[in-house]
Amino acid sequence: MESDEPSKPEGVTPEGEIQAVSEAERLVEQGYRTLVGVAGVHAETEAFELCQTAIEIFRSALEAAGDDLGQRAMVKQGLAAAYSQLGHQQRYIGNHVAAITALTEALRFNPTLSEDYYYRAQSQLKAGDEQAARKDFTEYLRRGEDDYLRNQAKEQIATLALKAEDGTIRAKHWQDEGIRFNTEASSAMLPRGEALPEPARAAALYNKAQEALGKARELNPKDPLTKYALLAALSQQAECYLAMNEYDLAIDNYSRAYAVQPLLQHLFSRGEAYRAAGHLEQARADFEQYLMEGNDSALKLQAKTYLEEKPKQPALEVL
Repeated sequence: MESDEPSKPEGVTPEGEIQAVSEAERLVEQGYRTLVGVAGVHAETEAFELCQTAIEIFRSALEAAGDDLGQRAMVKQGLAAAYSQLGHQQRYIGNHVAAITALTEALRFNPTLSEDYYYRAQSQLKAGDEQAARKDFTEYLRRGEDDYLRNQAKEQIATLALKAEDGTIRAKHWQDEGIRFNTEASSAMLPRGEALPEPARAAALYNKAQEALGKARELNPKDPLTKYALLAALSQQAECYLAMNEYDLAIDNYSRAYAVQPLLQHLFSRGEAYRAAGHLEQARADFEQYLMEGNDSALKLQAKTYLEEKPKQPALEVL
């Protein structure tokens, strides 16, 4: 039985609002359909032609988007996908210079395409640009999550660093590794969302950071960034130890940090760790030195408060 209700015109909502598809959106859809066709062809020239056609369509979409920021962002995602596909097609036939050019364009439009850093690095290796390859492998480790690719990137970075005759280049490799471990450790202690801190995992990562930064200091002992990264690893690892009630380990870290750079902040923090561990004489010595030499008024007031504390009397044993 036919309904007496009038049929709604195509593109009109129940409320009567016209749902117009913009020219940019139409072109974006056409561009993606063209890209899908790349997977179904076997001839290299045809795959290249489809990629180039998709790029031209997306560029037309970018013009059609005008000043609409939302549409322009959508189109740039499509352009990145098209250039990425073109770059990989060039890689497959060993045309690594062209692959680098295309993947660079892909990352310009969408820097979050993490695997394109890895594969651009591989093409840069084949093209003989080891410095650029190492930079891209490092960027992949910062962004990428695939375990296999991460392991491969780490091996490539280590190999490139060991090949370098210049000690500063090898030092930079270990410095980058140390900073990367610092970042991962910090994320373990300060996770996003509702995840809980993982002090034990963070402490293990800080050990790796200290090992890498130690190698960097051996090769280039005057680099200030390496020193500050090492200080961060030591002091932040000490906080992990405090969270686990490993006071003696925290004390050792603050002592090592003070040896790297004699900052009074390290003495104050060590004093607090001594105090938490019950080593009151050592804590008093650190607080007294901070009170005499320190500049931070808030910490000096806290040190004074600690020094004025009366020792807790042991509980009397009930007979």
